[in-house]
Amino acid sequence: MLFEANGGRARIITHDENYLVLVFYTATTMIPSLLFDNHGSALMIFSLVTLPFMWRTNKDLWHVTKKFLLCLPLWTVYIILVTARAEATYALRPDVQFGFFFFVFVIFLTSLGFWIKKFPRAALILPILCFALFTWIFSGKRTLCPSTFNHVPESICVEVSQHLIDQIIDADLAGLEEVKITVPKGDDVDNYPFPLYMGKNISRTLHAHGMISRRLEVKILPDATLNERFNLP
Repeated sequence: MLFEANGGRARIITHDENYLVLVFYTATTMIPSLLFDNHGSALMIFSLVTLPFMWRTNKDLWHVTKKFLLCLPLWTVYIILVTARAEATYALRPDVQFGFFFFVFVIFLTSLGFWIKKFPRAALILPILCFALFTWIFSGKRTLCPSTFNHVPESICVEVSQHLIDQIIDADLAGLEEVKITVPKGDDVDNYPFPLYMGKNISRTLHAHGMISRRLEVKILPDATLNERFNLP
């Protein structure tokens, strides 16, 4: 995240807006996502109900848990400030939100352990309910469903990928050192999700898997006609 804030892709996807405005947009995008889209509020409610009992009856466990309670808002503020340097929606990435749920899980599991210790007979049912809750949080109706950008059918994704790969393979067979490949038109910043900088990575990957004999210099050419051909947005 520090890398993103000081260079890397942040320079490409950032917007020329007031930083405080970006911080506000990021906060209003990220916090509802953490609490409601991913059902993080369910874990927090269980923990918040438990904490007063923990504070009164188990001081040692409370002293450990309160450190994580302090880290949770500090982490949230830090991530908001960092991701605001790039884009508000960047805060929705799973790898960005992982830190939030790390602290939430520790607090939740500590609370769960508190009740199991208090009611040993619940040692069987509470972990099962915990597992069911985690399943609901992280899958919901999406269990085992394909995950594609903009919900494009996976068959179309395969066709687009094959179109890109075939162009590079053909260039390799023709003995070329450089190839310009056409890709569907993306956004107006860097043509995401087919970014202009992905040519080197594609060439390196194909070479690593033995699909081309050497690394080629690959340049990306957005072509809006491909969006019509593959019925892409």
